[in-house]
Amino acid sequence: MSLAISSPDSLTLPVERGRSQATSTAFTWKSAITAILLFSVFYIAEHEFAVSITIQSLGAADFEDTELDETVSEGSLLRKIAFPILGLWGVILLATPVKPLTRWDTVLLNPVLYFMLGLIGLAAASVLWADVAGFAMKRVMVVMFGTMAGLGLARGHSIRQLTDILIVVILSYILFGIFAEISVGMFRPWMSEYRFSGTTHPNNQAVMNGILILACLSRVMTDPKVNYWLILIAVFTFGIMILTKSRTVLFGCLIAMAVLMALRTPWQVIFGSGFLAATALTGFLCFVALAGMDIADDVFEIFTLGRSDETSTLTGRIPLWEELFKDINQRPVLGHGYGSFWTPERTLRISLNQGWQIPHAHSGYVETLLNLGYFGLLMLLGTMFTAVALSLYLSLARGQLGDLFGLGVFIYSLVFSLTDTAFAAPTLPALVLITLLWSLVFTFSNSADSRSTTQPEAITA
Repeated sequence: MSLAISSPDSLTLPVERGRSQATSTAFTWKSAITAILLFSVFYIAEHEFAVSITIQSLGAADFEDTELDETVSEGSLLRKIAFPILGLWGVILLATPVKPLTRWDTVLLNPVLYFMLGLIGLAAASVLWADVAGFAMKRVMVVMFGTMAGLGLARGHSIRQLTDILIVVILSYILFGIFAEISVGMFRPWMSEYRFSGTTHPNNQAVMNGILILACLSRVMTDPKVNYWLILIAVFTFGIMILTKSRTVLFGCLIAMAVLMALRTPWQVIFGSGFLAATALTGFLCFVALAGMDIADDVFEIFTLGRSDETSTLTGRIPLWEELFKDINQRPVLGHGYGSFWTPERTLRISLNQGWQIPHAHSGYVETLLNLGYFGLLMLLGTMFTAVALSLYLSLARGQLGDLFGLGVFIYSLVFSLTDTAFAAPTLPALVLITLLWSLVFTFSNSADSRSTTQPEAITA
């Protein structure tokens, strides 16, 4: 059969028809169990009802993940069994896949698979040379449980079901977080120093918000009918993201959104909009110059979301990275072992050296260098850039929900991981990432079949 590739200059998307498509989009009992498990497991691991009291009193920069761990220490037993339960659920989902594999040969030839398995295998093997083997072993076990959970989610749910689950779970976190802040008297968005945290650190909240926005945007761009509820949820979530004042996360989300929208917009519209925007900006700057107005400080304040302090050092990150590279250069090839660098002694030493509490590298890439060295960073970048390339190809070739959502999350994670470690830790965003990577491996293996069984259908994007 001939392969029809929709032009990116047209607002047409291939829509699968038939009974199998209907059953794969239904919110089933499996979806409900998955949503409950995800909400519960990651609430236990990352959240605390009254955490905003400390966030607003100390400031987010002085309240880090180690303190959050202490605030939920009474739930340590639940935390120990939460990830094994999630991994077990992944195994159960593997036994009930939504779609059988038809092309195992393309699975075995997919470069994403080998980069990803290489990264996971390197993390597991790092126990052999880790500074603290016990630390590494515990964290590797969490990685394995997360890998099984992501594999199960990718095979046991369609992307449509996965986006439904994520919308329900993350929106629940946001609404529960607002309720928690109101309950303890800390919901004060009118204050200049306020950062919305809800029940977790503002940066963690912002990362989840970005995933929810990309899920809604991908759905709106691929659903046959415009879903105004999804648009409303995305706008509301974007507003909450701004309140977190997490700058790199926000910019990463904007870049991912721009890429997705550019894929579905004719180049003439992009060029015309860019020309009009440039003309309007030039006119505005000329007016400001002729009027003798000085708005540089105000513009800079808006650009930095009201956090212009220490911008030149990325809020203390650049001096931190300079200090950490001394440790990286001690073991540059394979690192200090997965999860074993941040011992209590090193955490105390580096925190005292920098003058603020530091529980991690504040960069997914620097954290990877500490854990697995330059070889691990090579595996990580190979995984992500190959995933972006394949997702971009599929987005241009067929533009299905999984292609766009995966591409958005991959770009999003690449950008904001420059200054955050959410995708390098056992978090909900990290599980979403590994699920989409597995989904890309399996979906790409069926991509020829999917394209040959779909027909272009014009929709309103």
